[in-house]
Amino acid sequence: MRPRNVALVGAALGAGFGVVGLIVPESLAALFGEGIPLDATATGLVRLLCASYVGFGVLNWAARDLSDGAAWRVLAVGNATSWAISGAVAAIALASGVGNSVAWVVVALQLVMTIAWLSVLRGAADRTLAQAVWGYATPAHDPARTRAQRDRPVDALPLARAPGSRRRGRCGG
Repeated sequence: MRPRNVALVGAALGAGFGVVGLIVPESLAALFGEGIPLDATATGLVRLLCASYVGFGVLNWAARDLSDGAAWRVLAVGNATSWAISGAVAAIALASGVGNSVAWVVVALQLVMTIAWLSVLRGAADRTLAQAVWGYATPAHDPARTRAQRDRPVDALPLARAPGSRRRGRCGG
């Protein structure tokens, strides 16, 4: 999956769950099971958690068009860590009897997002290495090459000659 798509999905999920939890925290708690009481302290903590979800959503939305591999790597580390810890906490709570079977869908979603961000992290490491070697993401993205050169297969590229050397014919002359 492309990093931009992962960022957009992360933005939608973060902002979606976050806004619902900020406005109606009881509805978000009901997703984990009926009868989970929310007193004033629990409501405040749910809203605090959901504010961070909205923050991650905004961060992912703002980062959707990044071109720097190092920036994607940092974004992927933060998101993968957040999704993984959230998934582990939710899974432990569900395994201890808090919540219902529908909440396992949320845990599965968190696992999928963790894997998606880890794939972005792996790809970002490759792009960062390519930028360090070539100065751009891949040879196909070299801004100095024309469109025809970028679209031509690598096998069709001419071999480079030393500057100042003359091209010789078949006879060597």
